[in-house]
Amino acid sequence: MSDDDQRDLFRQRVRSTDPDTSRTWAALRTGPEMKRAMLVVGDALHRAGPEGLTTLEMVPRTGMTRVSVSPLLKPMERLGLVMRTDRKRNRGIVWILPEFDSYQ
Repeated sequence: MSDDDQRDLFRQRVRSTDPDTSRTWAALRTGPEMKRAMLVVGDALHRAGPEGLTTLEMVPRTGMTRVSVSPLLKPMERLGLVMRTDRKRNRGIVWILPEFDSYQ
């Protein structure tokens, strides 16, 4: 995926009235930090195998906060990098890598 594609996918609309922290967050969501975060989440899901992980289970495995992990999953799903399953654990959706879809 090109940097332009990534920026389009994660483009955050920042209003002129939004605080500087919103602008900072929007900038981080389109740069190298986003790629790193996606790799960390993908690695955690790879290590989990077919059992997959919920968002809360990803937190200790990635060293990221829930509010950092959760917003990544839907865009990663749109890109075909992760899949949501119909399974739930502790009321959370179980996510897997597409390569483990046949194990379900």
